[in-house]
Amino acid sequence: MKLKKFLPFIGIGTICLPMITSCSSSTLNSFINKLKKDEKSIVKAKKIKHSIKNNRYDSEYYNVYPFNNKVSEFITENRTTYNFEEINQLLDYYNNNLFQINLISNDDALYVGAATPSASGTNYESVWVRDSIWIYKLYKSFATIKPNYSNISKLLLIGIAKYFNTNKQIERMYNAMNNPASVLQDNMQGQMNAVHIRFSPYTLDDVYENGKAQEWTHKQNDALGLFLLELFDAIQNNFLSINEINDMFKTIPGLIGYLNKLEYWSMEDSGSWEENTARRTSSIGLVTSAYEKFITLYESNNEFKSKYDATINAEQILKANANVDSIKDAITKSYVFIHDSLVNGGECVSYQSTDAKYRQADAALLDLIYPCELSQLKYEDYTNIYKIVVDNLSTDYGVKRYLDDSYQSANFWFNQNQTDIESQKTREKYYIKGSEASWFFNSWLAIADNVILNKFSSNMTQDDLSYFQDQIIVNMNKSLSQITSTDYYEANGNKCDKEKLPESINVIVSDSGNWYYLPSPINPLNWSISSFGLAIQSLYEKIN
Repeated sequence: MKLKKFLPFIGIGTICLPMITSCSSSTLNSFINKLKKDEKSIVKAKKIKHSIKNNRYDSEYYNVYPFNNKVSEFITENRTTYNFEEINQLLDYYNNNLFQINLISNDDALYVGAATPSASGTNYESVWVRDSIWIYKLYKSFATIKPNYSNISKLLLIGIAKYFNTNKQIERMYNAMNNPASVLQDNMQGQMNAVHIRFSPYTLDDVYENGKAQEWTHKQNDALGLFLLELFDAIQNNFLSINEINDMFKTIPGLIGYLNKLEYWSMEDSGSWEENTARRTSSIGLVTSAYEKFITLYESNNEFKSKYDATINAEQILKANANVDSIKDAITKSYVFIHDSLVNGGECVSYQSTDAKYRQADAALLDLIYPCELSQLKYEDYTNIYKIVVDNLSTDYGVKRYLDDSYQSANFWFNQNQTDIESQKTREKYYIKGSEASWFFNSWLAIADNVILNKFSSNMTQDDLSYFQDQIIVNMNKSLSQITSTDYYEANGNKCDKEKLPESINVIVSDSGNWYYLPSPINPLNWSISSFGLAIQSLYEKIN
């Protein structure tokens, strides 16, 4: 497999991050007028339409709207296949811009912020556990091609373990085991009492504003499950030795005891989108997948088993809450919920349909396909998940997180461009129906296509086999189309400074009702870089 040209660029060291602000010298209307006067930009804002055949299900054609002329030339009408040389040429053209990820070295570990640069008010220069693990997966996946990536990815994983091993995080685990109600209370105090999932890479402590820790929806079990899943996988496959995490080993039973005591299989959390709490299939699935990986590791690795048993037996609170029987019991209870949720249509379906927390289609369900490795899900479950997401959330420009999502919806960066908790409570008043941001998740769908093909191709009809093979191309075409152009505006009124992979595609809506699609100023997002890189691997595997 020839991949030598597609390798992320790594910069290690302390970095100064510029801040992007909304167009301070321009109101929304003056920005729209600027677009109208700038004929080149307005043509781009409407995109160039490409129709490519898709001989499956309801639609014969789908549309892609590239931002970048090079991509537009590459994705020609009716393109349904690529070859190695074409992909390499395109990626080689973009490589210096698209795949730059700045890593920060601190205390014999590496950390990566969510985005570089950071849009004003977002604190995206901070470390999110979830995003970091996706970046870890990208570097690990290329370790066989570029050996020094192995150590880099290992140091990224160790960095997250070091964070969970800090005194404040350990204290949160134990406080929750002693008093679960302190976390389960459905208010901001409960969020702040939870194990935290976002931090400064320099201090391994919270993001501080005006001298105090910023309030945040830290109750995100999906991030904890993702970390444990990848940690157990790394140990099981001898990528990471127990000795390398010996000083941090207590975080393993600490997190398990924390999740068990809170009864994660019935707990409401804020999930991948950091929202108000709900009982989420994706969060429960990620923890369950981690638990299954734990059982496999525990039963096959005597060194891990001995270390784990000695650790929990040393303290009654761990012995009571993190023992193997409790883990197996949690798996059983979780699958009851997961199966019921998928039968009933999605993510937050244990509520009445009139409840504000009720939600069927949610892009976070893709976690159940990748990176989860849930042993009890069948082909029908995978295709059901895929169909829920694609049929309800896929757009010409990307994938919505969920319907009626107000974050980065129409005119977001002019109306209210903060991402803190108070802003989450008030931004709905600006929401315009149907103007949800289209996120970078086509690359995630491409990965999911490949997972389904690898797992179930022998069970598929020829039509289904052709469909998922075609969908890899469909989703890669849409992912490529999000690459920005240097002569293009971002959704806050500023010009793009280079070809990048944004978090999402946003909408600008004029008073006269015209809709203009522009990249988010959170650009590039490191999660989108990672997902795109892993999707490229899927495309190579499909071609191979």
